[in-house]
Amino acid sequence: MTPVKSVGYYLAIVLVTAFSILIINCSKAVPSRNSRKGNLNNGAETTQITRQEASNHETSEIIQTLIPDDFAIDEEIDRFNRDEIIIELTKLEPQTQGVRALSVAYLLASLKHDYLTNQKKIVSLLQSCSREGINRIGSIQCEMATDYGIRLFEKGDDSLLNPLLDMGLVSDGDLAEMLGSFYADILQHQPEKFLLALQTRKPKEQRELAWLAGAEDGSGMPPETLSEVMISLERISEQKSNRLADTARRCLKEIEKVNHRINRLTNE
Repeated sequence: MTPVKSVGYYLAIVLVTAFSILIINCSKAVPSRNSRKGNLNNGAETTQITRQEASNHETSEIIQTLIPDDFAIDEEIDRFNRDEIIIELTKLEPQTQGVRALSVAYLLASLKHDYLTNQKKIVSLLQSCSREGINRIGSIQCEMATDYGIRLFEKGDDSLLNPLLDMGLVSDGDLAEMLGSFYADILQHQPEKFLLALQTRKPKEQRELAWLAGAEDGSGMPPETLSEVMISLERISEQKSNRLADTARRCLKEIEKVNHRINRLTNE
């Protein structure tokens, strides 16, 4: 005869079964050590990718801001970290050519990064434009090189003045106006520097460059500028012992002549 199992027996079986199910469910809910490590690694990779995407976005912003349409806008340089700009420009440098490459060189020179190498790229193009002709090299390239050369001169590089004077002898149109305004500004604020650069040139070239300075952007010197320049040139030309006296007299004559002609045409 089979013995009758007590109620306590069945209750014990139910409790054991329930406890076993609870243990199984807990083991599924808690990830293993390797699994947790994998999840942490995935999180790190996600963070790294996010940072990389942010870096790429910032890189794009730097380049798009400083070289929109291939022309350098150095007025915006202070918006970014100098080292980051240099990193992005040097990465971009091998991929560029033509006017965009010239813009990269100018910005790197502006940041004093490998200055002589980058400045030389601008000077070399200026020399090619003045020796081989603007039409052969390209008006856009020559105008950009002139603009960047003027900016570097204004930042303190006096060695750019002679290549920029050479450009004046072959310029016309917009380029002549750009250079004329540049020459006039030097004559107004640093007359001796301008005359010293002209002194080594032939008298014919001195007259041509002085004419450009007097014409400025084609409308002539403003009255105040003209008066200031003429007073400076007259003072230097009257100094018999001054080696710049002859050059000052030539410049004075040409500047008076071109402004007289412009005023006459304006009043007709």
